[in-house]
Amino acid sequence: MPSNRLESEKMPGLVLKLGIPIMLSMTLQALYNVIDSIYVSRLGDESIAAVSLAFPFQQIVVAIATGIGIGTSMLVARLLGQQKDDEANKAGSTALTLALLIGVTFLLTGPFLASLYVNFYTDSPLLGELARNYIGISITFCLFQIVGSVICFMLQGTGRTMQTLLCLSVGCIANILLDPLFIFAFHLEVKGAAIASVIGQMLSLMIAILLLKKNPQLSCYRKGETKLAGPLVKQILGVGLPTMLLQISGCISLSLVNKILIGFTPLAVTTFGLYIKVESFVFLPMHGMSFSLVPVTSYNYGSRNKERILSALKWSLIYTYLFMALGFLVFQTKPQLLIALFSPSEALRSLSGHAFKRISLCFIGAPVIYLTAGFLQGFGKGFQAMLITLLRQVLGVLPSAYLLARTIGLDGVWYCYFCGDIVGVSVSLILLYRLHETTIKKMTMN
Repeated sequence: MPSNRLESEKMPGLVLKLGIPIMLSMTLQALYNVIDSIYVSRLGDESIAAVSLAFPFQQIVVAIATGIGIGTSMLVARLLGQQKDDEANKAGSTALTLALLIGVTFLLTGPFLASLYVNFYTDSPLLGELARNYIGISITFCLFQIVGSVICFMLQGTGRTMQTLLCLSVGCIANILLDPLFIFAFHLEVKGAAIASVIGQMLSLMIAILLLKKNPQLSCYRKGETKLAGPLVKQILGVGLPTMLLQISGCISLSLVNKILIGFTPLAVTTFGLYIKVESFVFLPMHGMSFSLVPVTSYNYGSRNKERILSALKWSLIYTYLFMALGFLVFQTKPQLLIALFSPSEALRSLSGHAFKRISLCFIGAPVIYLTAGFLQGFGKGFQAMLITLLRQVLGVLPSAYLLARTIGLDGVWYCYFCGDIVGVSVSLILLYRLHETTIKKMTMN
């Protein structure tokens, strides 16, 4: 059996080699949406509104795919670390079957769900029709996206993150090339954007399947093998379900903060929206390190190598803080450079420059929160990972936003995420200490 880089490669280089492709992959996904919106915006305000309306629904699909994928990545890495190759293959087959079942469910119910969703938000005939067209296609055929994402996470579980980058690159490039063709040349407009996205996702899935077949450590759907093992489903969802709930709770938190902000001025909501868009790119290195920490931790937990486990956490924190320090410096000293990307009015420029400096204080605690969550997921403690973010939002962000709005005003609301991070970091440190005392400290090599 070939040596697994998760157990043999030097840790400072390994976490970078695993994390950087994930960062680039997430950048491609972010650019995917931005470029799609740029093309559709040329069709008019109603068209871009229809695509924007689809975003929360699409995030649910992303949450499902990511949840199953992270659970599978963790389980596959751990089983390979324990030299249980057959069980790892069963886990892969189970994850693929689960993804297919969910995808088929959307295939059968997509148009109905799209109509139900759009009718809840708007009664405008034109916007409703455009949104139903776009959401109906993208949700009905999201099977390619879900299955492709799960396979990419499985490949990450074997340490092959560059292959994930390849899969997403193919889909992103295809979408960039096909968007103008379907939207303008074929005159399909918003429908064309959805079709181009689906084709891109289909091509990514095809590449992912080919790479999975060539993987020397993981092969799925062997003859006579169980395709859907109940105990393995439970283990996958044990880690993955909290990730799904985390993403959904994050959307709810953003919506409630927006509700508070709009009580002052709609310009505050616009400012917060611009911040989230820019912040998402700065946070990519942190997310990449967090996701790469899952397979590294899982594999070495399976092989009982506590030195490599602790080294992975240490180097992930070091690299993440180096990346975040650069972003923090730009947000604090040159926020106008970030705002200029959106050609803002003078009023928006002034408010955004003020707000960006205050909201970005969350850069200080965010690495501890997100990397602790990834670290805990590597040990199969998905509920504890979810607990960190939920407590951060429920006991930190939302109460702070409400109280600061009433006592200080709009300027106070910008500090709510920094206040939330005080809660999140505190919970993270407590959980890390408990994990070290109850599990890591007692580990011995097999």
